[in-house]
Amino acid sequence: MDYTEKNNIYHDPYEGTEIKSNNYILEKLLNHGEREYECVQSDQLRSYYSLYIKPNIVPTSSNTTVSSCSSSTCIGQETAYRSSIVTALYPFDGNTNDQSGYYTGTGFGTSIPSYSTVAYISQSIVLSPNSQRYVQIPNINLSKESFTLQTWLRPGTINTSTDFVTSNEWTDVTVVYDATLYQQQIYVDGVSLSSTIIGRTSSLAYGTAYFQGRIDHFTITAGVARSSCQISNDASLIVYYPFDTTGTYNDYSVNLCNGYAYSTTIISSGRVNQAISFTSSTSYFESQCFPRMRGNEQSFSFSLWVNPNSTTSGGTLVHLSTNSNANGTCYDLLVFTSTGYLICQWMTTTPSVSSAQGPVIPAYTWTHIAVVYSSTNGVRLFINGQFSTSSSYAASLYLYNSNVPLYITLGNQSPLGSSAPLSCLSGSISISSGSFLGSIDEFRIYNRQLSNHEICVLANM
Repeated sequence: MDYTEKNNIYHDPYEGTEIKSNNYILEKLLNHGEREYECVQSDQLRSYYSLYIKPNIVPTSSNTTVSSCSSSTCIGQETAYRSSIVTALYPFDGNTNDQSGYYTGTGFGTSIPSYSTVAYISQSIVLSPNSQRYVQIPNINLSKESFTLQTWLRPGTINTSTDFVTSNEWTDVTVVYDATLYQQQIYVDGVSLSSTIIGRTSSLAYGTAYFQGRIDHFTITAGVARSSCQISNDASLIVYYPFDTTGTYNDYSVNLCNGYAYSTTIISSGRVNQAISFTSSTSYFESQCFPRMRGNEQSFSFSLWVNPNSTTSGGTLVHLSTNSNANGTCYDLLVFTSTGYLICQWMTTTPSVSSAQGPVIPAYTWTHIAVVYSSTNGVRLFINGQFSTSSSYAASLYLYNSNVPLYITLGNQSPLGSSAPLSCLSGSISISSGSFLGSIDEFRIYNRQLSNHEICVLANM
């Protein structure tokens, strides 16, 4: 402790902590690993004040202390929900409507474009060169200004060899033009692959063939060149449910994959603003938002804040299924045991389910949980931004090779409650599936591995 008063601030060389005081004499005591500071008022010597600094102690309040980390990452910097910068959005859910209502498109061809549940989210439009299918949209003026075009593509056939786009796999493609820099950039899956200076003017060149394949969620942003951070997040953030009062069950990512719930309430004491509360054996939230993974690299991550009502009542936090009633091919991604231990599970190609055990999650306390799945790096569980446990046995990670987006259910194993005749898969660790009693907040799914640093930042947001 530096006892020399300098601008009424005393410095602790152990923690770098600044303790502001005015005419105080400070004494430092060490007591069982704790640092105790006793501040004695020097003019009267009658009033005493104590400040205890206990590193890494979880407070008894409803919010858990998480580890601090630098915020120098793009995580969380996605395009704002229903931002005014998105001029037009075509989800292609059975039509060519623009969600803003101003730029509805029209399908053309010898046979008009059809739609399919083989989609990244919900439905996609199917285009065929044999039928000369295309969509024409009203004029959106992009002249002499910045713009961003973004879409998900699933090409049926690729005539040239490429490492960036694969046949019959969903790929996010973004084109950005910056009118200030006169620069055009192309991003694939959120990563910039090329850029060029095109000058003040450039002649337009059109393709000589019709596209064969599927297109989903095509957006036009006029007047704005989205940042690299926005593009990276928009390409990898599948869904984001903040569970706030406004648009309670809406997806706040650019995919707008909204969910629905039953027998739930919204509480004001969420971890961030409001949260969803599961109060009965039939409470659940569900959304068909989990897309087909890409090829052999089936990586994904999810994170959420959890506040259980009990450590012994068990319950399903995150459930994955092929059917809307939470059955078919199904298993719990994240679930409790009857004694409060957290279990994360993953499917292998047998098919069977493997599992790993995490810690007991305290009741009536907000705890941040993140799970990262990778067929190359295994499964990792993080609690409050810190690594908790892992399993390398994930080389055969398998998420049911479905072309149709899967269903995510929160707070229960099934919308039918405990009476559901489910025969879902489970691992070797005994779990207590079913209704979860408590609250969930800030649920996110990413289609890639999140780094340790990104998870730390999410836990501090």
